[in-house]
Amino acid sequence: AIFQHLLMDGKEFDLEFENPVFEVIPTAHGKTVNIHDENRKPKNE
Repeated sequence: AIFQHLLMDGKEFDLEFENPVFEVIPTAHGKTVNIHDENRKPKNE
């Protein structure tokens, strides 16, 4: 699956993951979007 997203600064990026997980993290300068494959488990489970 290919995902297209438009960030707040207008930049576009394409990502290809089997099982993508999108995390939107608010920051002082806007929002940061972290994308990772859900097959990789976070260490802090």
